[in-house]
Amino acid sequence: SVALPRSSSSKSELLAGKAFIFYYLGYGNPGPDGKDNWEHWDHEVLPHWKEEENSMHPSIGTRHAPGEGKIHAPFFPLRGTYSSKDPKILMAHFQEIRDLAARANAANDMVF
Repeated sequence: SVALPRSSSSKSELLAGKAFIFYYLGYGNPGPDGKDNWEHWDHEVLPHWKEEENSMHPSIGTRHAPGEGKIHAPFFPLRGTYSSKDPKILMAHFQEIRDLAARANAANDMVF
């Protein structure tokens, strides 16, 4: 684990130029997982804690529609929706992460 300094400016300096990856394993598609649902891709649009915000979002209470390209994330995966239970998908994703790390390390070693 990494101990971060208490001041936010020190944290910013410590984290500047670094990339962090969070990989969430809770996604699933109909079919490959033997289910009829879009595990996590289609969750309900949740209300904001401020009522005035809710009035600007008529989709609150509806579900996202992954089959129509509408998921709960601001970015759509280049491979499309996927099942994180699919070993081939996991291997491909983690190979991409390794490749990105290698390119990042190579870029850090360059002299400009």
